[in-house]
Amino acid sequence: QNLRVAFAQFHEARALADAARAAEFLFVSARLAATRERASAEASRNGNVRVTKDELIGFDARWEVDLWGRVRRSIEAGESLAQSSAADLENLRLGIQAELARDYFLLRANDAQRRLLDDAVAAYAKSLDLTRHRYRAGIALPVDVAQAETQYKTTRAQALDLGIARAQLEHAIAVLMGR
Repeated sequence: QNLRVAFAQFHEARALADAARAAEFLFVSARLAATRERASAEASRNGNVRVTKDELIGFDARWEVDLWGRVRRSIEAGESLAQSSAADLENLRLGIQAELARDYFLLRANDAQRRLLDDAVAAYAKSLDLTRHRYRAGIALPVDVAQAETQYKTTRAQALDLGIARAQLEHAIAVLMGR
């Protein structure tokens, strides 16, 4: 939305500059109007014969002499405003592109971290299963089982948090792309 607003402001500034530039040129306009009025046949029998014919032709030309530089300064101000709006537009566009690139790379890093966490969850699940078997065989202590469960559940929770972070990055990218 910000990009659309900046784009509209740029076009507005460009139009103002063009309007200021138009003051340098001769302004010419012409008008042509015709009126014709005729009474109906019944009105002419009653003696109300009225025929009117008006024609109007007009011509207008204007040009402002720029003795003190007002028109020239107005044009320069309009062009400066347009250049400033163009720079603002490009600055905003660059900022959005930088944010998009940042979010994309964070998403890819998130994916790589997610693969590592998925491997770690699988390894801790096997370790927990092995520790439980060792406990049943009398080789491991209950604290060993509790520690293996804690490692497994903590790593699984981290993987879930990473999934939420990925979804947030996807939404941020979608917003930046206007989807």
